[in-house]
Amino acid sequence: MRIRRWWTKPHLMPEYRDRYGAYNILFTYFSLRDHEEFYLFTGMSVSQFSYILDHVRDDLTPMSNRPGLSPELKLAAVLNFLRHGDKVATQSWFFLIGRSTMYKLIATVPRILHERLSPIYFKMPQGNEWLEIAEDYYKLYGYPHCCGALDGRHFEVKRPPNSGSLYFDRKQFNSIVLMAMCDAHRRFTYASVGNRGRHNDAGIFAHCSLARGLINGEIELPPARALPGSNVVFPFTIIADGGFAQTRHVMTPYKDSKRKSIEEMIFDIRLTEARKIVECAFGTLCVKFQIFASKMNFSPKTCQGIILCCMTLHNFLITSRLNAGNQADEGNNMSQDASSSSQEILEEQENRRRYSPDVELQERDLEQEEPDGESLRDILKIYFVTDGDVAWQWKKLD
Repeated sequence: MRIRRWWTKPHLMPEYRDRYGAYNILFTYFSLRDHEEFYLFTGMSVSQFSYILDHVRDDLTPMSNRPGLSPELKLAAVLNFLRHGDKVATQSWFFLIGRSTMYKLIATVPRILHERLSPIYFKMPQGNEWLEIAEDYYKLYGYPHCCGALDGRHFEVKRPPNSGSLYFDRKQFNSIVLMAMCDAHRRFTYASVGNRGRHNDAGIFAHCSLARGLINGEIELPPARALPGSNVVFPFTIIADGGFAQTRHVMTPYKDSKRKSIEEMIFDIRLTEARKIVECAFGTLCVKFQIFASKMNFSPKTCQGIILCCMTLHNFLITSRLNAGNQADEGNNMSQDASSSSQEILEEQENRRRYSPDVELQERDLEQEEPDGESLRDILKIYFVTDGDVAWQWKKLD
């Protein structure tokens, strides 16, 4: 049995931490004197930090008679760790917190953040919220009746004990998989995290709660309605890449083929323009939280908590920016500008003459016919070159 030399190492005593620790020296100074550095330190503004702290203060307050770490220090240490992805030992020395204590904070604080903030900022849309998402997708990316973009992401983790090759993926590292859906502003609306890396996206989605909910009716998308500028009634769907199966609820590109028709190529262009937002959301998440820049050396359960926490914070920061009226340009304006020059109009007409097939969009009652996924996709491909065509799509064919 190893004999402990210290009950608490001298440099971890409260008086040393208060005098030399990063929280009292840097964090407090930045919060009072330098808000730009505070943003780099935590990944958010002072007011946003205070807002989050108010939601988790009770959960982070120590329930002991012994003096413990303050909620502010716990939150600052974990946010700095997620933001910069340093080693646990480095964070321990930086904040003068015991190494085992830092591991415990990493395992518990992200879970608490997700539990307290997700009911507000990371929840499945309901009712009219689906319609708002679809309206944003059409306004920003020109894709109608879209309730979200779906994709999977692998996060490298330490191989769990006795797991063999269960977590070893096609990219030649051990990982857990995040299956997520986002809205037109890169905010995540659904996540299933923790699947083993050996499984592919299509297989994971087929067994996740989102797919089951769409099939059995537990997740109700808005009822079918007419496509913009058309009398054709069409259901609301989710969009994904070619790795997923085409169904009534999920629209995917046409399979790679050298014999794609013009309509099929236009459909793929329109879907890809809208679908890539989920890839941008993953990119923004990983850039914002550098913990994902390298392998996470924690248990799968802790890694799941970290991922869900960062996704919730990601949504919180974007929502705060949108509510503050600082919305950046989330996508190209897919409608033709009213001030287009005569030359642009002539080019558009020429492109239509060169590429437009001789097709006509027929009105159909989808509720009676119950078309399958392939038939629904064929309806959209005709719509995109008739009533729903836009100028930019023809330029991308060249």
